[in-house]
Parts: sequence; structure tokens; C-alpha cells
Amino acid sequence: MTVAAAQGLTADHALIYGASLDPHTLYAAMTRDRQTARLYLPRELMESDADRVRRGQVRGEADALQRALAAYAATLEGDRADRLLTPEPDPDRA
Repeated sequence: MTVAAAQGLTADHALIYGASLDPHTLYAAMTRDRQTARLYLPRELMESDADRVRRGQVRGEADALQRALAAYAATLEGDRADRLLTPEPDPDRA
């Protein structure tokens, strides 16, 4: 089922394939569950060849997770003016 089709629905468990979802669609997908939401990020599709060469072989599950999250975050940077990921505020400029 697409995220648009799931709008307004609730399920006990949500399985979300995160490739190519923008932040707003991802939020809608991740809030359809009562108990668990599992986000699947295909690192092999999102990580660039340059990233793979620079980082080398994956060194365990924690490294694979961090690399998948970094690759996904890179797809979100500059997404839109109202993006959900923004730099942390500078406390000295407050």
C-alpha cells in the first residue's frame, strides 16, 4: 500500500520502505502504527559509489545502520525550504 493510500489508517505494525520518501511523506508513513514502525533503508541503493570507496567494507550492524542513515539524510538535505532536517542553532547567536 502506498503512503497516500494509508493516510488516516492505523495498523498494529507498519513496515516502511524509505527509499525516495521525502520528510513529509516519511512522517505520514511512520505514524500509521499502534505498536511498531520499521523503516527499511536500502543502503546499497542510496549510498553513492564515492561513499562506498571512501568508507570501505561495512564493519558490523552498527556501521551498516549509521551508513544507511547518513545516505538517507543526504537525500533529504536541501529537500525544500521547509525541510524537517535543519542545522542546530548556534547558541552564540541567540
